[in-house]
Amino acid sequence: MLSPPTKMKQLLNLALLSLGSATLTVGGARSQCSLILTPVSPPSARSHCTAMTVWDRDGAGPLPPALVVAYDVPAPPQQRRQAIVAYDEATNQWTYLARDVGTLVNALVPLSNGRLVAAGNFSSIDGVPAIDLAIFDGTTWSQIGSIQSQAELHAVLEMPNGDLLVGGEFQAIGPHPTLPATGLAAWNGTQWYSLGLPPSLGGTPTIRTLLLRPNGDLVVGGSWGGGWGIPREYIARFDGSQWHPFGPGFDAMVYDLGTLPNGDLCALGYFQFAGPLRVNGIARWDGSAWRAFGAGLQNSVGPGLGYRGLLLPDGDLLVSGMFSVAGNTPAAGLARWNGSSWQAPLPGQWGGGEMAWLHSGKVAMSTGGPTFLSFVQTSCPARVTSVASGCNGPGAAMTAFGSGLPWAGATFHSHTDGVAANGLAFAAYGFQSPAQPLTALHPAGAPGCLLLSSAEVTWFAPAAAGRAASAISFPRATVFLGAQLHHQFLQIEFAASGGLLRVAGSNGLRLEPGAF
Repeated sequence: MLSPPTKMKQLLNLALLSLGSATLTVGGARSQCSLILTPVSPPSARSHCTAMTVWDRDGAGPLPPALVVAYDVPAPPQQRRQAIVAYDEATNQWTYLARDVGTLVNALVPLSNGRLVAAGNFSSIDGVPAIDLAIFDGTTWSQIGSIQSQAELHAVLEMPNGDLLVGGEFQAIGPHPTLPATGLAAWNGTQWYSLGLPPSLGGTPTIRTLLLRPNGDLVVGGSWGGGWGIPREYIARFDGSQWHPFGPGFDAMVYDLGTLPNGDLCALGYFQFAGPLRVNGIARWDGSAWRAFGAGLQNSVGPGLGYRGLLLPDGDLLVSGMFSVAGNTPAAGLARWNGSSWQAPLPGQWGGGEMAWLHSGKVAMSTGGPTFLSFVQTSCPARVTSVASGCNGPGAAMTAFGSGLPWAGATFHSHTDGVAANGLAFAAYGFQSPAQPLTALHPAGAPGCLLLSSAEVTWFAPAAAGRAASAISFPRATVFLGAQLHHQFLQIEFAASGGLLRVAGSNGLRLEPGAF
């Protein structure tokens, strides 16, 4: 068992007492971590994954989120058919959500109510009439609104009020008479409405990606011929009433938008310049100007295509697309930006397509070649294990849960339910699990309760509605890999008279930090 010096323990405890979060450095043998790619085979797959997401099927229920992918399946000559399947990591099983989608799914989007939306260019799903936009309730598919058959949708965004914003290639939407809407429209559950857009943008626009900024502004990326009061710059911002340029814009299509850990906006696409600045397929907006990611993404014949971006737990950005070089590093369609330079995470492996971060700490990604779908995992995985059952005493049912995994460079969050209205909760972290009865430590210790974490670091965890939460940040380093950190919530209950009534504890969580 590895532990830091006693003086460091004391300093940490003094500095972090009564705080809600902390950064903890623990010792350990330096490990060399590598990424491992494992091809997977969804049922009846032919090729070409076109959409991917992670869907929490039962909300707060016990099921882990599932990977959902849409891909091509065998079809008659001159026709295209797709399937939509969900992958359960716990059972390693694929389940059909749709066996027959007529033509193409471009986007899969989970909603806050637990349902799943599919958007693209199709006329039916498993025989159910549904033009371009459909919703899955866990059992059946149904049409959302009504859309002209000549439309194609590329992006869906759920707004804070529950309305669905859709972007794609269309000039009108809805039943006859149709609503003029150039590439962008919203569905409020009963009807379509526009966002104040003019009926023409100089041809049919293509909206590829939608992003809601923390301040509520909507950012859209794609391609259009000018309009909305802005020139043809492939990216625009809507403040709720008016459209605005986003800086000098780009010189070609924007495919993906995201928010970086520091709040900067990240744009990926098939562009070479942001205004006068050469950026090559990827750029970030720092609030006042576009900035480059080094030399960006390149091919032998010009700028590369940045297609999808995925934030990793430590804040690094994984980028897929059509490029052969990232910065000065050979990278076959897959590259990693660490904040200052580019790396090739899987040398020799062609990336280029959809990506998703899985609950277990893997990346699902579409890859080149006949094995078009793969999982990428690290040789240094992060783990969380529930230890014992905590208290079995009367009135002391506390259950601790971890949210996510303890990754290097990331913050691990946990919470416990069962905090009494007359109780105070504390979060304890330590390098040992004494498994010592609380009755042996204090006369008020509840029978059946165990101390499951030594208290190198302890702080007050305010509770609301019976729930207390805690967070701890791990440094971006590998020196602590292989160590174990124990975590438990402790509760002190008080009687109506103000006297100490009971000391109780949750189950323990054993944290094993990993690095991706």
